[in-house]
Amino acid sequence: MLLARVIAFFGTTYLARTLGPEGFGTIGFALATVGYFGVSISAGLDEAGSLEVARHPHRASSIASSMTVVRVGLAFVALGGLALLTYFLAKPFTVKIVLLATGLSLLTVALDTSWVYKGLAKNSIAGVALVLGQALYVGGALVIVQGPADVAWVPLMQCLGELGAALLLGVFLLRIGPLHVDLSQGFKILNNSWFLLTSKVGRIVLFTFDILLLGFLFGEQAVGLYSAPYRICLLLLALAAVIQIAYLPAFAHAATQSSGALSNVSERSWEVASAVTFPVMVGGWILAEPIIGQIFGAEYVGGVDAFKFLLLSLGCIMLYGGAHNVFLVQQQTHIETRIIVAGAVLNVLLNIALIPYFELAGAAISRVAAEGFILAMGLFAVAKMGIRMPARSVIRPFGAVVAMGICLVFVGRHIHWVGSVGLGFIVYAAFLTLLRGVPQDIAPYLMNRPLLSPRRVG
Repeated sequence: MLLARVIAFFGTTYLARTLGPEGFGTIGFALATVGYFGVSISAGLDEAGSLEVARHPHRASSIASSMTVVRVGLAFVALGGLALLTYFLAKPFTVKIVLLATGLSLLTVALDTSWVYKGLAKNSIAGVALVLGQALYVGGALVIVQGPADVAWVPLMQCLGELGAALLLGVFLLRIGPLHVDLSQGFKILNNSWFLLTSKVGRIVLFTFDILLLGFLFGEQAVGLYSAPYRICLLLLALAAVIQIAYLPAFAHAATQSSGALSNVSERSWEVASAVTFPVMVGGWILAEPIIGQIFGAEYVGGVDAFKFLLLSLGCIMLYGGAHNVFLVQQQTHIETRIIVAGAVLNVLLNIALIPYFELAGAAISRVAAEGFILAMGLFAVAKMGIRMPARSVIRPFGAVVAMGICLVFVGRHIHWVGSVGLGFIVYAAFLTLLRGVPQDIAPYLMNRPLLSPRRVG
């Protein structure tokens, strides 16, 4: 997953420089809009399907084929709704073309079966397919997209890459067992995913409402200045996804044992998330301007302030992963749904209040406030369930990141940002080791042992 995100980020950098803020903003606006139509296809169903596969691995192929048929049907309905919206949308013709081309990904997302392999704890297969898809997308973009006039080719190349990944996953799926379509099974999972779906709708609002509002109020150029730095956050968000997915089987196993076992896994995941999150937030904040300027170009420096606050919101998301896994395995997703919906409402209200006056910074501040609210309420709800994330898990990483921050302020700003990142990593790792803050699950991994060895699962 991380390699795929790196490839995608390379493509993003090329597209941002080639298309310019306005062209890149057109892509960002289209992705944000299509996200609302795609939520019914992937959100909720992916996680509910993965959990069903984890519980009944011998029925994986049947579950996959049944859900895929249901998802494809939903995709055609969503594509029709998108086409109708595009017809009435008061946007330039180029934006409408890009919007419709982006909508084709609704079908490729419906064909994606990576969630099956996550449920089977075979993430490597899903990772290979994801890397292939991103390589096809970026390779096609590098060949075809040569200037702002080629902006409509970008979503078509993305669709090609996603289709290639879906076909590869389908081939592996045939080796798991014979396919058997049972629509009742697919609709049953759909019915069981409503709380997860509602939560994902809230997440879509959190991730895209600011982009849409910026697009309608200030145009595609403002969206480009905001979306380019946000792509760095999406790259780093892969770290949160990796941690969350890696620990999900351990959470599921611990949930069948005792609250003590679940608390143990939660604490360990919190330790890892804290150790990864703190240096990302602090280092990114200090080095924000050279990172944005040298990666995307001087014309994107106007998004630096927004990037700083987006990093804080990213940190909240990364720290929230353990709480999400608790809600999922404890079948308490209705609690999480209420929290995320409340956070989404807060985000919308703050965006409406702040964006007209503070533009990009107002959008980013709104997101920080909403994600911070979700993190606080999520930890509070998990604590009421008897599962606490102890403060001692963050004290040592905090001490190490303070040392790193001081070093970057006095030394890092005077050298190239790549060297500063390397220096910051060395200082942080050294102080984390000296403070004995290396998480217990990372230490054995660094010694060539599995991240989640059997003795640690419960």
